[in-house]
Amino acid sequence: MNLKYVPALVLFLMIIQNMAFGQLITEKEEIDIPKNNTILLEAFGHGFMYSLNYERVFYKHPVTHTSAQIGISYYGNHSGIVPLWMPLSINQSIKMAESNYIEFGVGKMFRNDGYVAEEGEFINDYQIEEWIFRVGYKHYFNNNWLIKVAYTPIYQDKSEYMHWGGISIGYNF
Repeated sequence: MNLKYVPALVLFLMIIQNMAFGQLITEKEEIDIPKNNTILLEAFGHGFMYSLNYERVFYKHPVTHTSAQIGISYYGNHSGIVPLWMPLSINQSIKMAESNYIEFGVGKMFRNDGYVAEEGEFINDYQIEEWIFRVGYKHYFNNNWLIKVAYTPIYQDKSEYMHWGGISIGYNF
């Protein structure tokens, strides 16, 4: 399968899945829909060691919701790690039980790469864009809090995947 079609396929499946749940609306289920905004602190995941993320729900349904997420990770110039990581993704969450969701998503990772010169100055060589994916579990608790556990692979150059995972805790408002 040609990987350049994967993001379009994922978005198509998100749209079809939303249509499939259209007949399942009940007034009682409306109560369990999460709030629109979430701030998340993620260990590992798409930010490598950590990331601070903002997620905005832009489509709600009692059984599913669609959100956009942006994050940032910064590592100092002397850390030996690429200094700036910015994951951007669209996620689809499907309700499994009250406050429990399965989540999947697709997006792009933007990061700059470089090296530290002999004088200690960081030299920015180039920027990298990589495809990112997410498959995981999300649980809302105590009205405004949530926890996520996910498999978060990164598709790198030359058909290479970096298999990775992450855990997040967030505040929903």
